[in-house]
Amino acid sequence: MAMIITVANEKGGVAKTTASCELALLAQHNGYKTVLIDTDHQQGATKFKLRRDQVSAELPPLRVVPIVGKSVGSQIVDFARENDIVVVDAGGRDSQEMRLAMLVSHLVLIPTSEGDADTDGLNKMAMLINESRLRNPELKAWIMPARIPPTNFGATRALIEEELNKPIDPSVPNERIRDVLGTVTRCFLVQRSAYKTAYGWGRSVREMDGRDPKAASEVQAFYQEVVDHG
Repeated sequence: MAMIITVANEKGGVAKTTASCELALLAQHNGYKTVLIDTDHQQGATKFKLRRDQVSAELPPLRVVPIVGKSVGSQIVDFARENDIVVVDAGGRDSQEMRLAMLVSHLVLIPTSEGDADTDGLNKMAMLINESRLRNPELKAWIMPARIPPTNFGATRALIEEELNKPIDPSVPNERIRDVLGTVTRCFLVQRSAYKTAYGWGRSVREMDGRDPKAASEVQAFYQEVVDHG
């Protein structure tokens, strides 16, 4: 059975599709049979594949499968039987597809930016993970700092750590977000134009001509941490 990684946050605009596509391409590059499942109704990963097929056809194709609806969980499991790694790009909202994907995943990766609105959403993700663990008790959940200013990683991490100390539900003060989402990754994705440019070409930042070495290093560290330790 494949390793199933769902990239999710009920907040939008936190680099979920960027993380999903970069992770899937690096897994494929490293010899894993990989499929990227797009459960987002906005179909960001599907659009990435179309761009790759159109303007970067000389590169190895990436298998992207859009799935929505009640069969999401069972279809992910079917793909897991014939692949080594399944990456799920979940939509930027609490959805049926996100919940079903969590029920069959090994790891939920939660990209989180430094804005107060994004970190405030971690309590909702903690609630969703708690619910998912009733049926999937081995589910891991990691927070990954993403879209952060190049010189502000320390402040972003401190903001996330502060948020983790808050209660999931104010009426139950003894259960903190940290109790559910206690792992913050060492890796992070800085807000760089390289990611947007690469997306437009349907490529990983590592595949770009004149690639940004810092962005390439970030995605390599991201891949290694998730695949080696997830």
